[in-house]
Amino acid sequence: MPFRRKALGLELNDTLLKLAEVHTSGRKVRLDQVVAHPLPSVWSKDGEFIEQEELVQSVREALLGRKFSTRKVHLALSSRHVLIRRERVPLMGRRRLRKWVKEQLIPNLPLSYEEAVFDSIPLEKHELENEQDVMFVIASKKYVETFLKIIEWCGLEPVSLDLTSLALYRWLRFSTERLPSRLLTLHLSMTGVELACFKDGDMQDAHFSPLSMPPFRIGPDHPQTDPLKPILLNEQEVSAYGQQLLSEVNQKLAEWESAYSWSPDQWVLTGDGIDFTLLNRWLSKETSAKVESGPTPQDILSPFLQERVSRWIGLSMSVPVGLLLNGREKQ
Repeated sequence: MPFRRKALGLELNDTLLKLAEVHTSGRKVRLDQVVAHPLPSVWSKDGEFIEQEELVQSVREALLGRKFSTRKVHLALSSRHVLIRRERVPLMGRRRLRKWVKEQLIPNLPLSYEEAVFDSIPLEKHELENEQDVMFVIASKKYVETFLKIIEWCGLEPVSLDLTSLALYRWLRFSTERLPSRLLTLHLSMTGVELACFKDGDMQDAHFSPLSMPPFRIGPDHPQTDPLKPILLNEQEVSAYGQQLLSEVNQKLAEWESAYSWSPDQWVLTGDGIDFTLLNRWLSKETSAKVESGPTPQDILSPFLQERVSRWIGLSMSVPVGLLLNGREKQ
C-alpha cells in the first residue's frame, strides 16, 4: 500500500484567507478541499498584527463547519515580512554558519526589530576559493511568534513556515512540464504583488511591492458573495492596473539585473483579484519577456470538489497547494 497522508496549506494576505487540504498517496496529489474567506479590512500594518482578535474570529468563521482530516497546517510567509540577503561566505557547516549569522551578519543589518529569526538557503559553491553563496531570510522573532500563536488560537497546529515565493515555485515545478532556467514570478493580491526571480531552480531574490487594486475599479463597489471573484474584470481597469504593475516590476528588475547580471526569460502570473487572461494579454503587448498565466489546479481536483469549487478558483490556490509539495510528487 502506498503511503497516504493529508495536510493543510494556508496563505493569508491582507484581505483573504486561502486554505487547501491536499491528499497525497505515493507520488500522486489530490486537492480535496479549498477555503477562501475575506478578512478584516485592516489586521496587519507595517509588519505588526493590530487586530488579532478580529483576525482570529474571521479565521474561525472560515473554518466553521469544515471537517478536515488533520489540524496540522503549513503556513506561507510573504517577503514583505522578511529581509532577504545574499552573501558570499567561507565554506562552513550549518552550526558554524548560524553562529556567523548571529555574530557577523545580523548586528550589521538595518533591522527595525531587536530579536530576529533566520534561515539560510545554500546556493552556489566556489570550491577553489573555499567559499559559498548563501541566501539568508531574516524576520522579526516577535512577528513570527505572534503569527504562529494566532494560528494556534484558531484551532490549527502550525508545523512549518515557508516563503510564499518558494511555495509558489514548487507548485509551478509540479504542474509544469518544463520551466525556463531564468524565471520571474508575480503573485498578485488585492494590496500588492510578490515578485521573485529564480535561476536554475534556485530563488535569487524576492520583493513585495504595495499595489492596491480597488483604486483601479470603475463604477460602484458591490459586495461579492464569492471572495475569489476578481474585482478588475474589464480591459480599461486591467490596462490601468497593468501600467502601474509594469512600472513596479521594471523598477525592481533593473535593480536585480544590476546585482545579478541576468534577466528572466519568462514571467509567470498567479494570485487573485484580477482577470488574468486580460492582464496576460496586456503585459504580453507591453514587454519583450514571455508572459504566462500559471497553471490551475483543475487536474488535481477531487471528483467532489470538481462539482462544487468556485468557477473563479483559477490561479488563487497556487501557494496553499505549493506549501504541501516536496518536489517528488507527480500528477
